[in-house]
Amino acid sequence: MFSDIRCYTIVFLVSQVSTSSPCLHRIAQSLQTMAKQCISVFLFTMLVRLADGNELEIERRGVMNIMGNQLGSCSQPGTAMTGFTRDGKCGDVGSEDRGAHHVCIQMKSDFCTVTGQPDWCTTRDFPCMGKRGSCKIGNWCVCQWAFARYLERAGGCDSIVDLVCDATNMAAFNAYSRSNQPTHKAALECIKKKCGFVDDKAPSTETIDTLPKIAITDKDDKAACKNAGENGSETCKVSGV
Repeated sequence: MFSDIRCYTIVFLVSQVSTSSPCLHRIAQSLQTMAKQCISVFLFTMLVRLADGNELEIERRGVMNIMGNQLGSCSQPGTAMTGFTRDGKCGDVGSEDRGAHHVCIQMKSDFCTVTGQPDWCTTRDFPCMGKRGSCKIGNWCVCQWAFARYLERAGGCDSIVDLVCDATNMAAFNAYSRSNQPTHKAALECIKKKCGFVDDKAPSTETIDTLPKIAITDKDDKAACKNAGENGSETCKVSGV
């Protein structure tokens, strides 16, 4: 704050000094040099502040991926649009998304049956990304509970074909980190393994306690889409994934 005021003062003095006076010529030159330096520092500071603000905004809006960067698209052109809001991303919309559709994987044909859901994974088409009409599922934003359950029942982390790290929401990492359930711990370890975490260090551990908490207990699994017909969500109408 002090440096900002000092810069404003120097710029003001430059505007007041008349260079027509020989005695003040050198003073004016020095003030002009200092003013240019101040302006450069000021602009750089503003850019840094803007960048920091953008990062906080990314986190606040629930569009940060598990690598600590901006959330990428889970859906790919020519495949079905996924995400709770059907925008192609595994966004974190808070309590509105009771299923917590935050984990982006390449959908396997047995995902629905293994996790105990009706087999919509292979029997349904959804609006396409990038073109009109309907498309088959490619990558999909699956519920946190469903991801953990699939790992448990399908044979572990190696059963997942592809976990899309830059499209998996940080909210999933945070939720699994808070949980003491063995299946959730296994899901967390799978994410770390698939995404190349080193020494079990999260990309941004300080965010764990700052983002909204998402419950992922078995009780919540069943409640997530109990009233699917009432909320109008296509995501819940297909059993929460």
